[in-house]
Order: sequence, then structure tokens, then C-alpha cells
Amino acid sequence: MRFCAFVLRIQKCLRISNTFNLVTTTVTITLLWTVLFYHIFRGPVYVSVSKIMSSAIENNYTIYRTFDKVNIIEMPVILGRKDIRGYGNCIQRKPEVVMIGVPKCGTGSVRTFLNEHPYVAMEMNSEGVQYFNLRYMRGPEWYRHQMPCSTHDQLTIENSPQYFISEEAPERMFKYNPKMKLILTVRNPISRLESEFVQMAVGRPQFLTGTTIDENVIDPETGKVNRRKTLVSKSIYIRYLKKWLEYFPVEQIHIVDGDEFARNPSEELNKIERFLNVEKFFKKEHFAYVENRGFFCLQRKQSVECLEKGKGRLHPYINPNLMRKLQNFYALFNEELFTTFGRRFNWA
Repeated sequence: MRFCAFVLRIQKCLRISNTFNLVTTTVTITLLWTVLFYHIFRGPVYVSVSKIMSSAIENNYTIYRTFDKVNIIEMPVILGRKDIRGYGNCIQRKPEVVMIGVPKCGTGSVRTFLNEHPYVAMEMNSEGVQYFNLRYMRGPEWYRHQMPCSTHDQLTIENSPQYFISEEAPERMFKYNPKMKLILTVRNPISRLESEFVQMAVGRPQFLTGTTIDENVIDPETGKVNRRKTLVSKSIYIRYLKKWLEYFPVEQIHIVDGDEFARNPSEELNKIERFLNVEKFFKKEHFAYVENRGFFCLQRKQSVECLEKGKGRLHPYINPNLMRKLQNFYALFNEELFTTFGRRFNWA
């Protein structure tokens, strides 16, 4: 009897042990698959956000962690702050500066932050006025009346990123004001492509030819990058800049590094100030990095104001083979851009 009881106890222990091993194995496999999935499908975004975070620390910006109690205010408050139209000491003037693009390169952030400068009156329509490309027939007076009210010591700036790829906009703008200063925001061409793909997948999927980046940038017959696709062509910056350079000299065009702007906004804004020849205003204390947003926001005394939640979306995974094709495709165009403007961007 004692021997039987002993055998039963051993069997019970083995069952418990087997159950424990099964649970442990299941949990371990689940964790491994989770880590693998994260690094495959979210790896590039993690690295990008980490770089911005590291830069924020390195450059001594204020950082708010996820657990910090921060009063986050959304975009609408920012939009309404500087609309002083109707006051007696300001009028609607012709713009002296135009932000001409490029879409999905951080133009919204540049516009919103630059609007804080006391000597800047920024047109803040998120879609832009689009006078020189879509509404030219409405005439110059209509265009002037779309501008914000400005005082005599403020620069009026218009923002329409869609101008960049327009065939008509460069000549029309030159005829309107040959001394117009232009601000162009660019970023790593592949990152721009990714960002627009995500935006289209969320808001305009009917214009995509598939659910993956590969299907939207690779010609299925040749296996090569299809430059006829707008997702691809918009990132060939020099292709469109050549049209602008037919009318405006390099000295009248300031290129903002959108990738660097995301990491160090005050430095890039100081460069814009020098280009516009306005008094230096922006300092690091005007901005704070908000960890759960993954980007910089405006720092106030009582709150932090961020762009809308649609900003900073996760980018899709690009397999190594496609990444090599895109890097090789854009390399020559990038070099031509660097040579033309005598400036090199870190787009490795």
C-alpha cells in the first residue's frame, strides 16, 4: 500500500511538472513571437523615435515621460491664437514668403512652430490657400484677402505644400513677386514615401494599388521602382526643384531638413530666422519632447500644446530588398540635390 501511495504521489508530481513546463513553454514562445513581430513590423519606427528622444536629451530639451501629469492641448487652440484680423493696427498684406512644400516632410510642424514668432504672420489653413496651383483665376485681391492680418513689422507667410509639384505655380509666383522668399521642407525620401503611404491607407485607400508599400512602388513587370507613381516621384525633390530654379535663384530658397527639425526644432527655426532676416526668437525652452507622442510640442507656462493625434503615425515595415531598391533609386537624385544647393543631408 505504501509503495502504491508513493507511485501515485510521483505521478501527481509529474503531471504538475508537465503542466508547469507546458505553461512555461507557451509563455516563452508567445513572448518570443511578440518580440519578433515587434522588431519586424515596428522596428524602423522604434529606431526613429529613439533618435528623436536621444537628441532631445543630448540637446537639453524638456522631456515629459508617459507617467508625468502634463496638460496636453490639441491643435485648435494653436490655430486660433494669432488671428487678429479686424484690429485697427493691422491689415491683410501680400505674402513676402511662401512655404511651398514638400507634403509629409514636416511642413505642418514648421508652420505651427514658426507661427509663434512675434514678427511672423502665418497663414494657418491646414490645406493651404493653393492660389498659384488651383485658384489662380480668383485673382490677386482674393489671394491677399486669404492672408492673416499683420502689423507693419511682421512678415506675412503663406503655406501651400501642394505648390511644390505644380507645373504652373513657379512661373505664376514669379510674376506675382520675383523677390518672393521660398521655404522648402524635405526629409529622407523613403521616410516621406512611407508617411504618405500611411496617410493614404488611413484616409484615401481608394487611390492605392494594394495594401503594401511594395505593391504601390514596384512595377510588377520589371521589378524596379516605378517612378511614375506619385508616392515615388514626390520624393524626387530635385526633379521639381529644377522648375522652381528656372525662376528663383538658390539664394531665395531655404531648405529645411525635416528629419533634423524633428530632432532639434529650435536649431532649424534659428536657421529660418536668419534666412528671413528677422530677430532671433526661438530657444530650446519653447519646446518639450512628449514621450507618448514621440515628437516635440510647444511648451507653455501652464500646458503643452501638440499637433493633432494623426501626426507621428507608425510607419510600415519595409523589407531589406525593397529598402535597397529605394536607396539605390534615390541616391543619384539626392546627390544632384546636394550639389545644387551645396548642402548634404544625412539620409543614409
